[in-house]
Amino acid sequence: MLEEQNPDLKTSIITLGETGCGKSSFCNTLFASKRFKVGHSLDSETEIVEGKYGENEYSDIFIIDTPGLNDSEGEQKDKENAEKMKEYIKKNPRIKGILMVFNFNENRLKGSIKKSIKLFYEFFPMNNFWEHVIIIFSHYDNENEERKNSLRTEFTSKLKELAVSIKNKNPNLIIPDSIPMYFCKLDIPNENTKENINKIISDFRRMRPMFKEIKESIEPDVITSNKEGNVITYTHIVNKLIEYIDFDERKMEIREKIDEFTEKDIEDQIQEDSDEKEGEITKHNHVIFKKVTHIDKNSNSEIKIDRENPLETWFETEENVHLPEESNLTIEGNEKITTFSKYDQIKITDRNNEVTYGPKVLIDTWTTKEIEEDAGTRQVGGGDCYTIETLKKKKFVDRDGNITYGEPYVVDRQTHLVHHETKTIYIDDSDDDDCSIF
Repeated sequence: MLEEQNPDLKTSIITLGETGCGKSSFCNTLFASKRFKVGHSLDSETEIVEGKYGENEYSDIFIIDTPGLNDSEGEQKDKENAEKMKEYIKKNPRIKGILMVFNFNENRLKGSIKKSIKLFYEFFPMNNFWEHVIIIFSHYDNENEERKNSLRTEFTSKLKELAVSIKNKNPNLIIPDSIPMYFCKLDIPNENTKENINKIISDFRRMRPMFKEIKESIEPDVITSNKEGNVITYTHIVNKLIEYIDFDERKMEIREKIDEFTEKDIEDQIQEDSDEKEGEITKHNHVIFKKVTHIDKNSNSEIKIDRENPLETWFETEENVHLPEESNLTIEGNEKITTFSKYDQIKITDRNNEVTYGPKVLIDTWTTKEIEEDAGTRQVGGGDCYTIETLKKKKFVDRDGNITYGEPYVVDRQTHLVHHETKTIYIDDSDDDDCSIF
């Protein structure tokens, strides 16, 4: 939070630089005591975006220290730090200038610094952005003048190149002829460093605030669609509109994409069926509806079926037809085995009144047997001629195993004749005079 003071009288300065470049050391020179934590390793000491007023002759100076970019904890930490800076600046827009701190001993304009400057331009998208920038080279020992002049030339050239790349997005951006650069030894300020700091503060005091107000609003989704086959893909782009309002009430609008996601509609059809049965006839009713599966940004799906507007309706009938019994006779020895089969068949009448038949379906099968068995013999007739008949009878076994017999019947006859023989016998009976002749 800002320390209490009349905001119209203060000079707000925000610092920018890599971890260990000397930002916090510069801030501490404006105070009688060290109020910003200084790091002596590669690890960033500034964890939050904080603002403090200076003391004594710097009491009107409000210094905003920021976490070091190119943080030792990696790119994710840089993103988090950038968001912290962004939110802080939006809440405190009356900033006069940006102090960029570089290590004198670094021999080039690092990619991370270029990225950071572009990031700050997004925070302050104004045509005269570079007029609010001052550069400090820290760790300068006052002895290497040749290196100092070379670095000034090199950085001026590189910053102009960077300004040109930014200008491609903002044609009205003013390319600076030069940018104020100061060379200081911030860790142990000498007289030259203190003099340069006073000049820097004077430069910032003369500047007008960069913005009077920053407004944000969320614009409605920009939706585009693309259809491939039965899939419609909707691309949503959500923009944040940021209005930067300066003290002349001029506005600059920047659209920042804060979300982009896709949703899909998969168009399909679904058939729903119902049956009505009456006796052996079944009526199949068919209805086709439009089906849409909506897949949202979180891959959740929702199915919608338009039952109020069916695409197509029809019916077909099925009739169960009982076919005549079929039989098959086989003979095994004295057995006649008859196998009976009973079939049903489905008769289908389609939507065009055309008839087709389904396969025969076996619903029952059984066998019966007819077995010829011996029934003995019998004699027919008598006297001198009689007949011997050989008999058989049929044994019937039905489907349930019940047994019945038929009447005996003749399978063979043999006729027999009786033959009589005559013989004369003489008897000698000496006691009788009679003689009988037989």
